[in-house]
Amino acid sequence: MDIRARTTLQPVVTAPAAARAFARDACLRAETTDRVEDVALVVSELVTNAILHGLGNVTLDVVVENGGVRIEVGDADPALGRPRAAAANGESGRGLLIVARVAARWGVRRDGPGKVVWADMPG
Repeated sequence: MDIRARTTLQPVVTAPAAARAFARDACLRAETTDRVEDVALVVSELVTNAILHGLGNVTLDVVVENGGVRIEVGDADPALGRPRAAAANGESGRGLLIVARVAARWGVRRDGPGKVVWADMPG
């Protein structure tokens, strides 16, 4: 079953947990459960990045089509996200590296005054 789900999150500490629950629910409603925890991980990383490095509210789109899942996370900051080198003992700086390892592909595009970071998860 194909599904498109969207939510808007305020940039607060509880947003990544709410985003994970939203994404899991969308996958379960679409009867796509094989990689639901990978989807939740990617959603968590992208939403966390949008909150820490973005601007304003965060949008989350979860699109399940043809057995695959596309995740899109948007914010109002026009600066495009990119992986950065994390310090060996640092607690941050690995989010997009994790996304790159778990997703089939990912990218970022401008969207109005802001940007959307997206990731495709295979079915």
